[in-house]
Amino acid sequence: MPPRSGACGPWRTAPIAVLMFVSTLGILVTLHVTSGDTVSIAIVAVALYGLSVASERPVVGAALTGLCAAALALSRGPLLAAGLLAGCILGLALCTSCRRRWLAMSVCTACALGLAAAVALWKLPDGSGPLGLRWLHTLGSTAAPLTRGDGIWLLRNASWYVWPLWPLAAWSLYAWRRHLGAAHIALPASVLAGLALALGAAAPLDESKLVLTIAPLAVLAAFGFPTLRRTLEQWFDWFAIAAYTLFIAFVWAYFLALITGSPRAMAASVLRLIPGHRPGNSMLPLVLALAVTGLWVALIVWRVRRRPALLWRGAFLSAAGMTALWLVAVTLFLPAADYNRSYRVLARQIGQKVPAGECVVAAGVSPSMRAVIAFYGNVHFAPDGGSSACRLALQPQYRRSGAAPPPLDPAGSWDLVWEGQRPTRADESWRLWRLAQPAP
Repeated sequence: MPPRSGACGPWRTAPIAVLMFVSTLGILVTLHVTSGDTVSIAIVAVALYGLSVASERPVVGAALTGLCAAALALSRGPLLAAGLLAGCILGLALCTSCRRRWLAMSVCTACALGLAAAVALWKLPDGSGPLGLRWLHTLGSTAAPLTRGDGIWLLRNASWYVWPLWPLAAWSLYAWRRHLGAAHIALPASVLAGLALALGAAAPLDESKLVLTIAPLAVLAAFGFPTLRRTLEQWFDWFAIAAYTLFIAFVWAYFLALITGSPRAMAASVLRLIPGHRPGNSMLPLVLALAVTGLWVALIVWRVRRRPALLWRGAFLSAAGMTALWLVAVTLFLPAADYNRSYRVLARQIGQKVPAGECVVAAGVSPSMRAVIAFYGNVHFAPDGGSSACRLALQPQYRRSGAAPPPLDPAGSWDLVWEGQRPTRADESWRLWRLAQPAP
């Protein structure tokens, strides 16, 4: 179906892309956590912006895109960066309206490869050699084809993680099937395809890798909105109203059950997640949650009574519903969520067992967890490859995954110093070891 006249200009679709990004279910927590995932989303978004301006300003646009590909290589590894760069080059090649596209492709590739080569030769301050060696080690440890378990995980999680972007993006490709070479379709679709191929060889999959697809999906979804039939547009409105109203009602129901203890089944299901936690008695969160709920109800009344003829109405309702749901959930359950997810107490327990001045080997501890434990527990971790002088090792074990604990390095005889876990995660334990005798 062709789009409605004048409905697909950049000034009309740009707000829709932003609103659809805000309403994405999977990034509800990601955007409020200090992690590299947020940086990855920004890198891909800026790369798309560079592609969009490469038609008029090929040097500036391609240089910006190339720098983003290099930045993604430094933050997420060369494999995903290669997927982004391949998608950018493919998009410029398929775009029928992109002028001087070969110049843009050349500059884009040169910027990415040049910066990557320069950084690869940079010597690390910890004396473990040039960054390129660790870069290749990262590529070797992350480049693996998807397994059957990854495929099952993808089917279970991707459909809700990028909701409601993927159905609108698929509709956009169908509606614009006769104009796939247009810049607003070819560029985001090619970037999405390049990243998808890279993810296919980046097992194991997790949410931190799916976030890379959100920016191109949001752009495609924005151009799918103007092509929706009236019935589908109305359905999207009412689905957003019904779904988010129901979710907010569930949040209130579980909060009241936690406070009053009734119904017992609902209260017990919450208490299982926060054993030992005592709810506070502050009235401010309750007042704020009531105010946000009232604003959401007022927005529904405005939609029903006024029936505004706005192109971005459905996207606005979805983004507003997601925002209201997040605010209500955070104001009512922030202390409980912090108790459930925080590693503060565990990190301090580990810090008390580590003598001052000693370094600790991170045996299977992710970089984000190292940062948390180092900050709250004042623990000094040895750099990768520089653990020979350390006599202590921290080792996590996740029983739900069924995987064996990561090996201790260097090899030798290790004595268990301490073992503990968070009260909310019985399937996760942490062990602190001391090297008694190195291997001969």
